[in-house]
Amino acid sequence: NDGDGFVEDPKGEPFTLGFASMSGGETAEPIAQYYIQSWQQVGINVELVDGQLMEFNSFYERLESDDPAIDVFQAAFGVGGDPNPSGLYGRSASFNYTRWATEEHDELLAAIESEESFDEEFRQQAFYDWQTYMIEEVPTIPTLFRYTLTAVNNRVSQWDTEIGSDLKWSDIYLLSEEPAAE
Repeated sequence: NDGDGFVEDPKGEPFTLGFASMSGGETAEPIAQYYIQSWQQVGINVELVDGQLMEFNSFYERLESDDPAIDVFQAAFGVGGDPNPSGLYGRSASFNYTRWATEEHDELLAAIESEESFDEEFRQQAFYDWQTYMIEEVPTIPTLFRYTLTAVNNRVSQWDTEIGSDLKWSDIYLLSEEPAAE
């Protein structure tokens, strides 16, 4: 390197990564700056794309259009009741923003989605195999996980959070005027 503390590209030219991260909430900026500082501590020069955090919609528009200014990004995603990773990591999945795909990965996802996966042991092994591959390849690095808990009093009838439930809000009612104590 040229002595500035940062790595250069293979031709010896300055190398800077463009980092895209979303604005919103009081911790967005400190978290983004923490990542930038951490990269700098290991010798990688990283700067926010356009010098600032991006508004949510603009961030995803630029990510989806493969904006060449974005080299690395911090995005968010949610999952539903079905843990099938194909919607996030499948070769043609709209949420596969990294555009990462390999033949072996395609085969592992196909096993998870196969008819054989109706067998619980097969499906469990298919997920273990996929997880092992993702740990070896590291196409993404999840950094934050959130959980949502919903407390529901026993006086609420028909509350159902099971996967596949088609319960509508109009089907839920109270069994008594006062909350149940137990």
